[in-house]
Amino acid sequence: MACRSCKDGVILMPFSHQVGGHAGMLKYNDATVCKPLNPRELLFYQSLPEDMVHFMPEYRGTIDVCVEEQHDGSLYLRAYPCFQMVTRGSCSPNSSGEGVDSDESAEDASCCSNSPQTSRKHHHKSLYHSKRKSSCMVLVSRNGSVCLNESTESDGLFEDHSTGSGLSMSCNPWGLHCHHRQVTKMRRDQKNHKFILLENVTSQLQYPCIMDLKMGSRTYSDDFSVEKRKAHIAKAEATTSATLGMRICGMQVYNSETGKFMCRNKYYGRRLSKDGLMKGLRDFLHNGHRVRTELIPHIIHKLQELIHLVSQQNCLRFYSSSLLIMYEGHTGLSGDNNGDSMDLKRDPSVDIKMIDFANTYHKGCKNSSNTAVHNGPDTGYMYGLENLVQMLEKLTVKSERLKDVGSSSSSGCSSSGQAMAHSV
Repeated sequence: MACRSCKDGVILMPFSHQVGGHAGMLKYNDATVCKPLNPRELLFYQSLPEDMVHFMPEYRGTIDVCVEEQHDGSLYLRAYPCFQMVTRGSCSPNSSGEGVDSDESAEDASCCSNSPQTSRKHHHKSLYHSKRKSSCMVLVSRNGSVCLNESTESDGLFEDHSTGSGLSMSCNPWGLHCHHRQVTKMRRDQKNHKFILLENVTSQLQYPCIMDLKMGSRTYSDDFSVEKRKAHIAKAEATTSATLGMRICGMQVYNSETGKFMCRNKYYGRRLSKDGLMKGLRDFLHNGHRVRTELIPHIIHKLQELIHLVSQQNCLRFYSSSLLIMYEGHTGLSGDNNGDSMDLKRDPSVDIKMIDFANTYHKGCKNSSNTAVHNGPDTGYMYGLENLVQMLEKLTVKSERLKDVGSSSSSGCSSSGQAMAHSV
């Protein structure tokens, strides 16, 4: 299928760091990603509470995306018209989101070309992106099936630890899975698709370690069918969603020993018990040498701030949404390794973001066929956040105890050695 002619259209590539979700995330440029547009999610981004803006990706408008098939059988996803920045100040519940003009529109338009470029406003030099360039093409076979054809200038940095295969890839394996499924569907639909443009929340991290947590003890929306509700309830009861208000939906961790990302998907998270989730958190903070306990106070500080904000919201329900916990995996790029002198509010190497609002309920949610009205804060979401804080605090204590035991053991060996030397 060919889309309408647009010389300035941007070829979209799979987003390298997608660890969870259903729809494939695509890279527009280094600062911006895009995903299939969901009307309810779009409305939420256009009308979200101002005090929660800091915890969500910046909404940057919408684009049309189509599939282009080349003579060699390769498929491209191309975005058009040219991207124009939409700032939160210019968004309103009544806006169409169709690339609203801003003072920076002329400059932002210059980022469009035949391949993804970074606008000057958001240009970020990344050691990871500059030294580890890779690409993933999608090919159509003679029988009509769609497959991925990876090419990379270096060994694959992403190792799949969910299946036990340990295969190395140039992108996160789950992201490639989502991309394959999405391109297949779009090619079959034979039509243009609307996508939403969002801030790439990993753009300031060169080796981003990311955990995707599905938050809340309830994961179904008000307008789900009875059958779909039952399926979600059963899934929650079979996982840590019911008991802890959260479950792991994917993660990637940079191992400084191997120089690769260890990747796990949602099926790994579904198998975990409470103790397993605690181990998952520990693995997420382990860099191959040690557990990076110095990051935990910064994560907890942000979580407590988010708990306070959620407690102040009325009528908002974040059903089936996710929380991303992110930090810089390369210790040489993440500031003070001990963490003692870092400002809890200003550490740029640690961040958390709320994402995926397709099932979020809020005032003005006009596309919902259900008329249910929710009052007060989302207690199920808060329950998950509070349990996450408690588990991180326990992880800190446990790690410090192990560190003390190791120090005592080392000290004991040294004293014993000295005693033996004197006796000789």
